[in-house]
Amino acid sequence: VSQSRYRALASGMIIALGMNGGIVGANFYSQLAVHLSWPTVFTVNLVIGSLLFFSILVLVRDHVEEKNQSDVQSLALEQIKQVLLNGQNWLCGLYTGLLNLSVELLAAAWGSFYLIQRYHIANTQASFITSMIFLGIILGSPIVGVISDLVRSRKLPMICGAFLSLVSILAIIYAPNHSVAFLALLFLILGVVTSAQVISYSVIFESNPQHLMSTAMGIAAVFINIIGAIVTGK
Repeated sequence: VSQSRYRALASGMIIALGMNGGIVGANFYSQLAVHLSWPTVFTVNLVIGSLLFFSILVLVRDHVEEKNQSDVQSLALEQIKQVLLNGQNWLCGLYTGLLNLSVELLAAAWGSFYLIQRYHIANTQASFITSMIFLGIILGSPIVGVISDLVRSRKLPMICGAFLSLVSILAIIYAPNHSVAFLALLFLILGVVTSAQVISYSVIFESNPQHLMSTAMGIAAVFINIIGAIVTGK
């Protein structure tokens, strides 16, 4: 069995692990803000971030290769050029950036404020509801990866994920039931269906030579973050 057969599943597992920070962080800081002042919460966040920074600094090691600096710069520019000329990288970056907007807007930026103002619920409840997007992505990413690998198709699951994401967002906007449980379920479903974005990483891997994979992923990440920054105004 070729390694590429399980590439979407591997991408899904990586994304699922990464989303644990979102679901833990949202509830953790919301509960912390209830008992402590915001300056204290920011201080706690600073301490945790500093510990992570120094842990990476001490534990992570780069593979050292002796190369001429000018050769490295020339090679980097050539790699970036090849990646930018590959239309698949642009399409995948655009797809992931647009599909990820639901996470950017509802889970990270405006979701809690929207729920508090429209449904008049407590801040802790709003944070719980928005964190369900992260839980949905944690659950959905491996599932979407498995489905894509089993059907041996990237395009069809990506199209279905985009369509279902639109349906889920419309359901949240026009939700007839305003209970916390129902809203949490809708946000959970939204997280599951937007997990289709993980497939685009597999497409990037499969559309570029092995020596360009890191460069291609980096360029795609730039596209994704630019889209989020433009829409959220950050």
